[in-house]
Amino acid sequence: MDNLDSKASAIINGFCDNPEPFAIVQGAKKDEAYLLSGPMVSCDRVADIPKRTCLSRGENIICDTVGVIPFSQISELGYEAKEDDVKIRCMQVEEQTRVDIGDLLVAIPDEPIRTENGFNSEDSDEEYADKVRRIIEEEIKEGNACNVVTSANITGKIEQMSPLKALNIVKRMLRDEFGAYMTFFFYDGEKYHIGASPERNITVRDGSVGMNPISGTYFKEEKIDRERFIQFLRDPKEINELFMCMDEELKQMSTICEKGGRIIGPALKEMSHLVHTEYQLEGRSNKDSRESLRLSMHAPTVTGSPIKSACHIINKHEQESREYYSGEFFITYFDEGGNEILDSAIMIRTVMVLPNGRIVLRAGASIVRDSDPEKEAKERNTKAASAVRAITGPSSQKSQPQLPSIVDEEINRILVERNKLLNSFLFENQECVDNSVPELQDKTITIIDNEDSFSCMLSHMIDSAGAQAQVVSYKDFDETKDSADIVIVGPGPGNPLNKDEEKMQTLEKTTAALIKSGRTFLSVCLGHQSICKELGFDIIKKKDPSQGIQKQIDFFGKKEDVAFYNTFAAINGKNIDDVDVCSDEETGEIHALRGKNFSSFQFHAESILSHNGFTILTEELKRLVKSGQ
Repeated sequence: MDNLDSKASAIINGFCDNPEPFAIVQGAKKDEAYLLSGPMVSCDRVADIPKRTCLSRGENIICDTVGVIPFSQISELGYEAKEDDVKIRCMQVEEQTRVDIGDLLVAIPDEPIRTENGFNSEDSDEEYADKVRRIIEEEIKEGNACNVVTSANITGKIEQMSPLKALNIVKRMLRDEFGAYMTFFFYDGEKYHIGASPERNITVRDGSVGMNPISGTYFKEEKIDRERFIQFLRDPKEINELFMCMDEELKQMSTICEKGGRIIGPALKEMSHLVHTEYQLEGRSNKDSRESLRLSMHAPTVTGSPIKSACHIINKHEQESREYYSGEFFITYFDEGGNEILDSAIMIRTVMVLPNGRIVLRAGASIVRDSDPEKEAKERNTKAASAVRAITGPSSQKSQPQLPSIVDEEINRILVERNKLLNSFLFENQECVDNSVPELQDKTITIIDNEDSFSCMLSHMIDSAGAQAQVVSYKDFDETKDSADIVIVGPGPGNPLNKDEEKMQTLEKTTAALIKSGRTFLSVCLGHQSICKELGFDIIKKKDPSQGIQKQIDFFGKKEDVAFYNTFAAINGKNIDDVDVCSDEETGEIHALRGKNFSSFQFHAESILSHNGFTILTEELKRLVKSGQ
């Protein structure tokens, strides 16, 4: 190991003396890291990320490209982001050395780091809490989003900045932080990107795709309080926050993987000062790895849901560009069999440092309808603190994992109980299960996308049943030219009573045209509200929005646990010939309609929170097929 020690030291010393593009990456194997170097390129599109075999052939794993993707790259998908000049930055690896973490820590000499005037946030705690309140009142309670992740810049400046001081930041992360999915140091020739990210974005290997929704945060003190920890595990706000993230990542998986994805978990992820809850999503795809990476931009845990609406709200309420925060750090490499592997982590718990010592880091919190603004400000500060500690110095005593000593049968049972009423279809390995429905074989179904990728999950379920689904934007749908057997008027954010909004005007015209033509159709959520309005039912704004909530309803005589994501609701107040109404006895809210040639759901059968969602959807489609014959 002396040679490795010497080589690692020589590489580190060479970088400090003459800083050229350089990376340190610690991935799945926590006892080792890769030291990488090579020329840099900038890319305008994810598809332009270089793909080649690197020159070194001395090891089983051959690193190819490493880089960072900025938040503004999400504009590739048609989503909003503040305009900036930030580009995808990629290193084409020419030299690589694999080293033991212990050797690497020795090779990086300790160097004190001091900041000139501490750290300053663009938002005080009070200002951040006020922003949270505005987002809840102006956006979530108005039906514009289910949840939104809002963040703020925290800045500082390192005294007498040097490459060694930058290396000491990652050294402290490697030494003092445990539980990170990927820890990295990336100097692109212009900036240092240094992070210990807890969350995988996407992994693509030989057609297999993996993602990791993480949400729900327990703040550790010196010792985990078991009673408080169990309260956290049972907290509906924390649980539903994770389920909303899962729904959003399942939407992404349904666009990436032809057969969708299955769910594994839940599990706990412990870090030095936090514990998160998480699931794993797995699927298979024939897409190029870079296309899968593009479609995964960006994780709902750093944007919100629906992602398109959340990005609009972020753009509206955040003052500055996020630059690389909440984008992706990625690496591509080849295994000994010649298979390309793409792995990526979300750029959170990450600091960006300029050669002049200026530090920029961001932290945020996920805002839902029942968020406590002051607690969300505290969560932001706690998340930022781990990155700040890596700069200003480690804690007086290194933190050690505590979960192994407290996780027992009771805690495991509490976690497993979360799955009892979740959508069983989404836990299946759908490649191995025959979900075909004879009545739906070869039927064609057009799904109108009203700016919510739940439409893609509907498409996935319908394809699994044996029908042929296509998703079209509400802007492009023409009832007179569409020849599908069934039309689904899909869900979407927004106020159905807003007559000035183009989408609502189009939705009203489409619904009226479908009714008039006698077409067979199903309307979901926003689509449901539109048909209720067209039939003369009153639409109200709910006092307490049902965003990401599971409710048990009487669905035409059968008890069903289903998912609601709605701020507005139709109220049952009239009888209409040949239309059956499923409504809440106490509130009068209409959950579903059945007419001769149409059905509608206020709930989302495709959501993780709809226990029998696949059966509910396919049975309703079977009814519609029969009515159209």
